[in-house]
Amino acid sequence: MARYLDGMDAAAETAPATEVPVPRVLAALRPNMLALARDRADGAHPYFVPVAHTPIARDALGPDKLLIPEQAVVVNTDPDESRRIARGHMRGYLQLPNYVNNLKYLGYTDEDFRAVAATVSWMPSWPGVMRPTSPGGFESTWSAAPTTCCCSR
Repeated sequence: MARYLDGMDAAAETAPATEVPVPRVLAALRPNMLALARDRADGAHPYFVPVAHTPIARDALGPDKLLIPEQAVVVNTDPDESRRIARGHMRGYLQLPNYVNNLKYLGYTDEDFRAVAATVSWMPSWPGVMRPTSPGGFESTWSAAPTTCCCSR
């Protein structure tokens, strides 16, 4: 990945400038990639991670880097239906070694179904969403629409 970033840096020297700076954010889950995101990027975008991963990533990145974790949420009043939806959401990701290895790194085992509860949060209602309005700005929006995924900063 470091060589890939070297190539991006070299290409940027001859690329036309953009009117708005474009941040470089790496998909990073574990210590080596989080360190690379800290040292060579503007931040990290961990995906398919439990909420407990966020403070680990923040510690690795430091206080001044972007941290944009994906936090999946099922909004449904029925806990059994919520678990069914969550398992469906997770099924494909649990076939991919990078996500499975990250969950194992965080302490989960092949037999550990806590990953469903820890990785996909359940909410009986949707109280509100923070969405970006401009670089660095957020506004609160209210919606009753169900969703299975919510990204936060």
